[in-house]
Amino acid sequence: MLKKTLKIFRNSFLFLVIFSVLFSNIPFYALTSVIKESSRVANIVDKAWNLSQDDNIVDKFNSLNEVAGWVKIHEARAAVALRGANKQGSGTNGSDITLTFDTGGGAPQTGDVVILYGGRGNTSDAQAFGPITSGYTPIATINSTGPKFGVWYKVMGVTPDTTVQGEGGASTAHGVAYGAYVIDGTTIDPAIFDQVAVSTGQLSSWVPNGPAIVTQTDGAFVVTHAANSVIDTSRGTVSGYTLFTAAAGNDSNDINIQTAYVVAGAPGTYDPPAWSAWTAGIGGAVTIAFKPAPTLTTTSLSNFVSAEPGNSTVAPGSAGYVDSFGLATNSGSDTVTGATVTLAAGTGARVATVAITNDGDTVTYCSATPSGDTATLTSCGIPVTTTNTQFKIRITAISHGSMPAVPGASYAVTGTVTAFTSTNPQAGTDSGSSTLTIDNLSPGNVTGAGGSVDNGQVTTSWTNPVDADYHSAVVLRREAVAVADVPVEGTTYIVGNTIGTAIVACVVATPTATCNDTGLTNGTAYHYEIFTKDTNGNYDVGVVPTGSPFTPVPTRTYYGYLNSGTAVTLPAVTTNAVCPVASDTNLGTVSGISLLDDVDDATCIPGATRDIIWSSSAPTFSFYYNGAGYASAMDVTGVSIGFRARSQSASAILTLKLFYTEPGGAKVYFTGTPPTQALTATRTEFTVSLAGLSATGVPAGSKLGVEFSWDDPLGVRISMNATANSEKLIVTETVAAVTLSVDGYTNETEAGLNYTASCTGCGARIGGGAGFRQTVTIAGIGFGADPGVGNRSSATNNIKIGAQQIASANVTAWSATSITFLTDSAVAGDTDTDWGAEFGGTSALTVTASGATSAGLNFYVFPQVTSLSTCNSAGFPVGDGAREYNASDSVCPNGLTDGEIFLNGTRFGTASTGGYVQIFGIGATTPSWTNELIRARVPSSALYTGSLVVQQGVGSNNKTHTYTSTNFRIFPRITDFVPTSGSEGNSVTINGNHFCQGAGCPVAFDANNKVVFTSAVQATVFTSWSATSIVTAIPTGAVSGDVVVTSNSYTSNGKVFTVLSNTPTPPISLNQWKNSGLTE
Repeated sequence: MLKKTLKIFRNSFLFLVIFSVLFSNIPFYALTSVIKESSRVANIVDKAWNLSQDDNIVDKFNSLNEVAGWVKIHEARAAVALRGANKQGSGTNGSDITLTFDTGGGAPQTGDVVILYGGRGNTSDAQAFGPITSGYTPIATINSTGPKFGVWYKVMGVTPDTTVQGEGGASTAHGVAYGAYVIDGTTIDPAIFDQVAVSTGQLSSWVPNGPAIVTQTDGAFVVTHAANSVIDTSRGTVSGYTLFTAAAGNDSNDINIQTAYVVAGAPGTYDPPAWSAWTAGIGGAVTIAFKPAPTLTTTSLSNFVSAEPGNSTVAPGSAGYVDSFGLATNSGSDTVTGATVTLAAGTGARVATVAITNDGDTVTYCSATPSGDTATLTSCGIPVTTTNTQFKIRITAISHGSMPAVPGASYAVTGTVTAFTSTNPQAGTDSGSSTLTIDNLSPGNVTGAGGSVDNGQVTTSWTNPVDADYHSAVVLRREAVAVADVPVEGTTYIVGNTIGTAIVACVVATPTATCNDTGLTNGTAYHYEIFTKDTNGNYDVGVVPTGSPFTPVPTRTYYGYLNSGTAVTLPAVTTNAVCPVASDTNLGTVSGISLLDDVDDATCIPGATRDIIWSSSAPTFSFYYNGAGYASAMDVTGVSIGFRARSQSASAILTLKLFYTEPGGAKVYFTGTPPTQALTATRTEFTVSLAGLSATGVPAGSKLGVEFSWDDPLGVRISMNATANSEKLIVTETVAAVTLSVDGYTNETEAGLNYTASCTGCGARIGGGAGFRQTVTIAGIGFGADPGVGNRSSATNNIKIGAQQIASANVTAWSATSITFLTDSAVAGDTDTDWGAEFGGTSALTVTASGATSAGLNFYVFPQVTSLSTCNSAGFPVGDGAREYNASDSVCPNGLTDGEIFLNGTRFGTASTGGYVQIFGIGATTPSWTNELIRARVPSSALYTGSLVVQQGVGSNNKTHTYTSTNFRIFPRITDFVPTSGSEGNSVTINGNHFCQGAGCPVAFDANNKVVFTSAVQATVFTSWSATSIVTAIPTGAVSGDVVVTSNSYTSNGKVFTVLSNTPTPPISLNQWKNSGLTE
């Protein structure tokens, strides 16, 4: 009953506090929200009571909206935890008590709450009790005739206390007892208390029994503290509660204390039972409910949900997965907005991007480029729910081009999420990762590489490496000089691709290990290098095969015919044909040579050997090449000739001579000693070397032949292979191209600049676009195969005019005997600026083909005027022309005057010295001069139209360009008037020049020939009109201002003329003399 009475009184008091706070210190507009808040927040009165104990509450809370923010209930909470062991101590005769806290992990930490409880026995004195240690705040005290008892608290600061001391009062008449416990600050709400402490006050004949308290929060930590005057070591227990160790002060006025606690469940009333065996006495109790810290809604990271993605290998520039991880909340949903992914040490530099995707790789949430070995991903938007969901980390390797140079390395990349950002607090770790290997390691080299040559081809061979990921070999070829380029890592090539100055000759997939490179030019040296490639696009450093460079031997096969080029067709041998039964069957006679079919072979089928027999009456015959002849001039060296032969008698000497017949029919023998071959009566197969025979500069169209002669009076028999049913003799020879030579060139645009021997007026002009560029075709030999579009301006294949190498885009055609190029200055690399100080000259034109450079031909770069600019004032005549220069002319908007022109073009020279601009053959003054722009002043001349010629100035060869021979025009100019003023109808002479722009001077005014005064008034008559003067009358209505002459539609400059009025000027003042009648 006493408890209920006290509670009613307390609650009424709390209501009055709230009422007074609302209407005295908080604005009235907050009342409505407070009422709404109170309707859903239980026990607001108890909350307000706690707040009302702070005298400064109004300053701390401007409205009850803030109070409502503090009054949150029924939230999920973590359990309140104690730190270290409960401490207690007692003494007699009013001694102070010092309690020492645990050390290490049990010692109070910053933010922990220390609770001190206890006091002293009472003799109705006034001695002090409570904490001596500063900073403690009372929770509740009972100061009565029984034990003086209380509970105090302190929040530990930066330097937590190691002890707490309780006041004993220094009286010999009472005992002292204190206890203390520490609440882990991380487990308690910042508000500390869940409910205002409840005290029983002093009670007599009372068995210690803590007062009931109503909790507001799940999991509140309820502690009841009791004190009694009876010393009772067997106090018993509090049912359902856990006891702290007791303490007792044993003196004449005794105090006995003990504390018990319980972790409450759902909010409600918690009424601690009485101690089961504590003897009744004078005392009191205080029950406190501590508010647990909210159980945070967290988002947790885990290693993976189902499995890691597994180890894998990728090529540079490719992507793969390195890690799987899980995300889940413990309540509700969340969004992960950012993450930190840490990669294996030293691998970040090889990673282009790190991305987080869903498990199925259909959504990429965010990606970032690593900094060092850490990637910070932002703006992710990863959805997280209570279901643990798996996500992946995708790694994209940097490209081959960004990787270290060959031979490179392999990089074992691991990666885990080491931090992430979310709305909820974060928990958990991503503890494992797969390994993603970025393979940039070159495969092994080929070994045993070598090569061989044949007619127009080179065959290279090697042994493939044993690497498990070996894929193929790329064979590069380059003419004349060693291969200097390498394949680009990650690039797949096909035959014919160009890599710098090298060409892909073969791409050979394993297990093949040979390259047959055909279509080559015999006599040209070809360098080779073999590069291996693995399945991830990595190449090795390359191997040059032994013997490189290789020069194909043009072992052309020539089929010879009998008798000075006359083809003789022998009877065909057909399959299953009946062979002639008789030996030496007579096949007929050609030019006195008996042809016999000697059937002495084992078989008689197509391809069998047959003999041709020559009688003694014809001791010499010739075979000829059956083709059309050499395509171009060549140097020829014989190699060998193979045949079967025997003497018709016991022995004979066969002599062999090589020759060629020129297109005109002349027969020319190779130089050197003709080889001989001894014959016997037994048919024998011979290969006779012809290496000692040679012919230089064999003309195009010539045919090769071989001449046999013998000393056997009975003749000889020579066997030849019966292939394709005609008798043939096989001759092989080596062909070497004549040294590269440029024979001449033609200027297809301006024939007058064509090349002739020792010319000085040959070459070309440069200019931008189709209207001004010129086309030059070079003739010669040894230019080789076309290097291809885009490759006609390299170190090994190019056209140069002095130091200026013609841009590849300007080289439009290339063959073995002809090259065509343009002089288009609109092409990058060939602009007038690119040409710089180069103006050509003696031996300036050279051709470089396959690394060899020709002798030069004279080639001069001529100037070219591409256009003229004239005064752009309104009314200035249109066309290529200007007036005679007059220094007094005003400046036009474009900076010129009436008598000046700009010559626009190319290759004028850097200054005027040595050059000139001539108009009608008269030198013009040139105030400014550059390679592309000349300013010129029109000289005086009696001519109207004529030529404009420019000659190059400084740095050039002083070549000229006639811009026009007849079409430059000098327009009319007025210089002065005689008289300088006059009245309407008065005569005036207009002086100037070039007034007769037509076939002659005008004989009457018309629309194209007139004199116009200001106000557009035209003169109506003239008495004379010449090239330099016009005499006319001032027309009616004319006013002072410009006069303009128009001749044949060409207008003059405007010149000011003053027109006087015929009416006297009104007098300003009149002075009259009265007596004289005069007016002044």
